[in-house]
Amino acid sequence: MQATTATAREGSISYRPDIDGLRTIAVLLVVVFHFHLFPGGDSGFVGVDVFFVISGYLITKLIAADVADNTFSIAHFYVRRAKRILPALFTVLISTWILGLWLLVPSERAALGHTIASAAAFTSNVGFWQDTGYFDIMAERKPLLHTWSLAVEEQFYLLWPVALLLANRFRFNRGYEVATFIAASFAFSVYLVERHPPTAFYLLPSRAWELLIGAVLALKLVPFPSSELMRNVGALAGLALIATSLFVFGPDTPFPGWSALLPCVGAGLVIASGERGDNVASKYLLSLRPV
Repeated sequence: MQATTATAREGSISYRPDIDGLRTIAVLLVVVFHFHLFPGGDSGFVGVDVFFVISGYLITKLIAADVADNTFSIAHFYVRRAKRILPALFTVLISTWILGLWLLVPSERAALGHTIASAAAFTSNVGFWQDTGYFDIMAERKPLLHTWSLAVEEQFYLLWPVALLLANRFRFNRGYEVATFIAASFAFSVYLVERHPPTAFYLLPSRAWELLIGAVLALKLVPFPSSELMRNVGALAGLALIATSLFVFGPDTPFPGWSALLPCVGAGLVIASGERGDNVASKYLLSLRPV
């Protein structure tokens, strides 16, 4: 996952060490989930949702800064994304293919070949959606299952820069635009999570609202806490929401839908609370050098 988000060192935005710390938490949650190390019911998958919010914030901030300066280029944006993502992605795909030749039987190698092709095209989420549920027992036999979230992000970033450019050119109200997208995506997620969970879990239309929460913060469409007290309260509340997800969710929890609000709003609160200055979480946890 670490290769999927632009760091704030790039472009014209200032570096936020607390966001790197939040990203560390997201990555560790996913690792713990896949190793079944957390006693609260293997709910570390919420790290992906935290990561979606971070990604939406950082990359929207980069795009918005360039759009405001009239220097944004879609071609340059995609080239920058490719340089950041493709080296790590293809290292994983090639290594997995080599190990697959050694470890897998012919039918499994054929399935892996299809998955490698779809992962390289950023469509693996669609393939997994058509195949089986994320928590199916056979999921552990799919070495590239985790590439679904990268596919969701890259599909989002095929569309989102164009939407921002159109809003800027035609003077659309970006607040209304983003609110409409969030409402539609979230409603779709809630509708599908009980009726067809794999669709809600894997596909962009039911996940876009999570990235758009980060976009709302990047575009400064909501007020940020300015006083130290409110920054402290907001950051600690955000971390508490993420932590709560670990204890109340499990593989049988309908997800994303309403449940995903906890980690996503939690991540949003942490990001918003560090926008105008340090807080107790950023100073004493998220910005620590080991984190």
